[in-house]
Amino acid sequence: MHQLHVNRAPLPDLERIGGLLQSAIDAGAFTGVQLAVELRGESLELCLGEASAGEPMSPGHLLPWLSAGKPLTAIAWAQLWQAGRIGLDDPIVEHIPEFGQRGKAAITYRHLLTHTGGFRSMVDVDSRQPDWAAEVDRVCRARLERDWILGRRAGYQARGSWYILGETLQRLTGRPLADIVRVDICEPAGLEDVWLEMPAQRFSDYGSRIGELFDTTDPSNPISEEDIWGPDAAGTCVPGTSARGPMRDLCRLYATLLRRDGTLLGPPTLEAMVARQRSGLFDETFRHSLDWGLGFVLDSNHHGADTVPYGYGRHASSRAFGHAGARCVSGFADPESELAVALGVNGRLAQTAHVDQFRELLTAIYEDLEIPGSDLMTTMEST
Repeated sequence: MHQLHVNRAPLPDLERIGGLLQSAIDAGAFTGVQLAVELRGESLELCLGEASAGEPMSPGHLLPWLSAGKPLTAIAWAQLWQAGRIGLDDPIVEHIPEFGQRGKAAITYRHLLTHTGGFRSMVDVDSRQPDWAAEVDRVCRARLERDWILGRRAGYQARGSWYILGETLQRLTGRPLADIVRVDICEPAGLEDVWLEMPAQRFSDYGSRIGELFDTTDPSNPISEEDIWGPDAAGTCVPGTSARGPMRDLCRLYATLLRRDGTLLGPPTLEAMVARQRSGLFDETFRHSLDWGLGFVLDSNHHGADTVPYGYGRHASSRAFGHAGARCVSGFADPESELAVALGVNGRLAQTAHVDQFRELLTAIYEDLEIPGSDLMTTMEST
């Protein structure tokens, strides 16, 4: 099995995580994986397996990020907030008047960014290739969920709320969201191969660097998900789910945020984005209590380290923040240890199997890097 191990600094070898990843490949969970790590400014990349049949996985292959790309739009929104062009508690109808239909007039951007707005709809589960204007219209026509109390109930939205964030950005700037992300986020942070919407010619130019994605719910019968990784999907901007690029660039995004040098956001704005804006609420989509910043999922091990979905492993500190992509990607930063991580695989196990698998993989990264466990885990292990 092909392996490329790029160690650009004197970090420990990832022996345990490498073994776990190879075992998962052998079991059919996925055919290839990229792992990028930056610890206190030193970087390491590990690739195993194949990006597609006969194509060894390399650090330069582009993988779908799915919802792990949500922070791109959240950061773009925060840049306007930082500039005083929009308010966190502005009602959305101030910028998108038609959004106020069917009981939604009081929903604010705070509710969008913390997933406490309560207007989940078919937009959030429909995976067809969408028309932007039609999808925004569908979201605007969605109703407030029955008995929903804004800010007091939580339910993660895969697409709908991010369409509204994206539409707001486009109306305020007069620019396409994909252009905003490329120019205002990717270029300053050095994310050369990250796209929210990829032109057809660029997709063709990347050639074999485009990694496939497979549904491996049944590991013995992987099914190619071309509707996610293929040219039509790559060429369609879906703010919550269409980002793609190498894991090294996702890691670089979080390493940039860790530096807190103002490259993307000023320190006060970033601090607000990763503070606990939503704490202890039971998420009615994930069926688990989860804490949230503004567009970022925060470490929630205190709600159940062995059960929390889409976390960052058992050893993440309480300050860890990031976002996962459905059943295949996790990207996060842990300021306590100055760690940035991006892990992406090209196979999507069933939900529970994936969550359990990634929990073990991300836990192993901390152990291989000899990072002390979180205060929570230290307390649990000593009792």
